[in-house]
Amino acid sequence: MKFLTAFILVSGNLICSIGMAQMGNFVDSIVGQFGSASYKQYNIGIATPTTADSAQLEIVSEAWTCFPVICNFRSIIWFDVSKFSQSLFLDSAKLMLTPTLNNINGIPGTPMYGTANASEVYLNISPIPGIVTWNNQPQVDLGNVSIIKATNSNSITDIDITIFVEKWIKGLRPNYGITMRLQNEIHYNSMIFHSGKSTIQNAPKLKIYYHTNDSGIAQTPNTTTYIGYNYTDDGFTIFFNDDIGSLAENIEVEIFDDIARLVYAQPYNFRASNQLSLSANKINMAAGNYFVRLGNEKYQKVLRLLVN
Repeated sequence: MKFLTAFILVSGNLICSIGMAQMGNFVDSIVGQFGSASYKQYNIGIATPTTADSAQLEIVSEAWTCFPVICNFRSIIWFDVSKFSQSLFLDSAKLMLTPTLNNINGIPGTPMYGTANASEVYLNISPIPGIVTWNNQPQVDLGNVSIIKATNSNSITDIDITIFVEKWIKGLRPNYGITMRLQNEIHYNSMIFHSGKSTIQNAPKLKIYYHTNDSGIAQTPNTTTYIGYNYTDDGFTIFFNDDIGSLAENIEVEIFDDIARLVYAQPYNFRASNQLSLSANKINMAAGNYFVRLGNEKYQKVLRLLVN
């Protein structure tokens, strides 16, 4: 038999009081400027696998040749999102990249080149080294990827990385940034963008769209909330001690392990009982740390679990 204990994570506190607030819809744009404390970028190439790129004039996703060797390039990007509260409601997060027509890689003046230049953006799951090279690049989560479709357009590229940013803000995954590479590293294909050394207008940007609480997204006012758990061979049960009533109807339950891999996801209807039983769908959970996200349009909670 296994037992779980859990605590609510809001603004860094284990157990806290949550009050009413008025709604606010916001967009926050973080400009990636080289040398800023809130932004980092790195280019890595297989042609020089043990050497760091000191220029970093471009963000490159490319498969090319530098005679007589292959010159595949990838880019690593990091934005600091620590200023955002875990209690916000994230609507979307978009990475905005602008192709550079003064590109030094690939074909000058044609940064978006090739018929198979589709690229992938991956969530990094290991820290970015102090000196980044091809041989020590961060590990990525192959199950968390955003696709940039093949294109030869020089328009601003809008990449949806909502799922990555939500993991960082909600504390489901450490923020080690992202890695961008070609989907298939076959020459000659490229996507080449302005880097953080460019002007503010052309520099990379992370746009985060979110909203805060309002009367239509009501949480328990002025009370301390605690939720208990019990896990046995017969199933998994969540107990609510606060009166959330109809606010918890048709709630989505998602369980993540400590490296943010999804262990379980299922919508459930709490009704007025304030209790959820997953006994019909037994979850095999090894000992360790987990996160549970409960949410719908009226109710949001992120919980930390410890399975003993």
